[in-house]
Amino acid sequence: MLDAHDLEKMGRPTITICHAPFETAARKHAATLGLANLPLLIEPAPKGSNLTVNAGEIAARSFDRVVAALTSRKG
Repeated sequence: MLDAHDLEKMGRPTITICHAPFETAARKHAATLGLANLPLLIEPAPKGSNLTVNAGEIAARSFDRVVAALTSRKG
């Protein structure tokens, strides 16, 4: 969150990846840092000890949102 804060304050757009169980805390943290509208990419948390993810699927599903977050705001 602090990296996103620092980059945003330098005028560089960011998107922060966060697991769903931590979304509320991430939004509160961002707001505390003065970035209430910080773009977050919320991903489901892994189930149990299964840390296997399909990175290609996640990238394809998230691509448009990431591009929009990084290109549509003015610094």
